[in-house]
Amino acid sequence: DTNAAALGEYWYGAGKGQDPMVYMGLGTGIGGGLIIRGELYRGSHGGAGEIGHLVLEPQGPPCGQGHPGCLEAVVSGTALARAAQAAVDQGKGERLLQLAGGCRDKVAGPVVGQALAMGDQTARELVHQAGAYLGMGIASVINLLNPGLIVIGGGLAAGLWQPLLDAAWPEIELRAFPSLREKVQIVPAGLGEDSAALGAAGIVHHQFE
Repeated sequence: DTNAAALGEYWYGAGKGQDPMVYMGLGTGIGGGLIIRGELYRGSHGGAGEIGHLVLEPQGPPCGQGHPGCLEAVVSGTALARAAQAAVDQGKGERLLQLAGGCRDKVAGPVVGQALAMGDQTARELVHQAGAYLGMGIASVINLLNPGLIVIGGGLAAGLWQPLLDAAWPEIELRAFPSLREKVQIVPAGLGEDSAALGAAGIVHHQFE
């Protein structure tokens, strides 16, 4: 689905005509898609673009695949929910728990977003931490691939775009080569939740042109 979203954004959305382009999908997990010379780059066995599994914290929590400390394990919607629930367990998430109707297991990304909009300090810290890790991942992508454009989509990015990016930029500036960083644009997905669907439709359309 992330590869389809990358194509959707390249053909019809925020990445239209931009090459090379990297798409990052921030949702329950984190996926990526690479557009090089107008085509989706799949690698030698179809697995290219697994940006979510860049390792940031070797001793960190596992991601959905069991890999410890990767980008997906510290930035995704699942990771944000886990961190928020841990804050509740530590007695620091009173507002989060209130917004979740008193149910600890319902403390997730949307609740963190609501608390952040209300000025909650714990939510601010959680989003800042996630954004900082996102910046580390983006810096690695910039240094490795030197893209002209990075498009970031997915439900987590849609709900927390500006605060995540604000927290990411200091890490990007610290870790990415200035000559590469200064030439890349980082933008939100232009198609919203339709990126993958339009990309899939576009694949069919291009096959029968």
